[in-house]
Amino acid sequence: MNISTAILIFLAQLQLIFLQVIQANSCCSSTVLHFHLKPTNKKSCSDYPQGARVHFSKTFCFTKLCGSFKKPTPCCGVHSCNIFCCNCNCWDRNYRVLVDFRTRYWDEIYNVYQRGHTRSPEDANLNYAELSNITDIN
Repeated sequence: MNISTAILIFLAQLQLIFLQVIQANSCCSSTVLHFHLKPTNKKSCSDYPQGARVHFSKTFCFTKLCGSFKKPTPCCGVHSCNIFCCNCNCWDRNYRVLVDFRTRYWDEIYNVYQRGHTRSPEDANLNYAELSNITDIN
């Protein structure tokens, strides 16, 4: 067996493992949220659960959370998860992280979205120059 055949076999096995992970649907990955601080907010990004600034912005933040705002380790599961954060028991279901985060901090932040999800055209067209002119954000 030559090296190219061995590589092809390895890649085929890796694809099968990945397909099994997707089909298992028992994954406990974390949720990454991006959000902006309202101009009237005196807090910083680090004042929010696992919050950090995006690049050099003082008002554009992100966080990586599990359900109930727990810190991922790096998965959101109990027992040993595989490298895809699958095949383990989840702490909480993460499907409510976005909604819970928006609900808890609605008066301090805006434009909260989950990474990998599309935003509305209005959100996509809002740039930092426009943000500096906003005095009241609903």
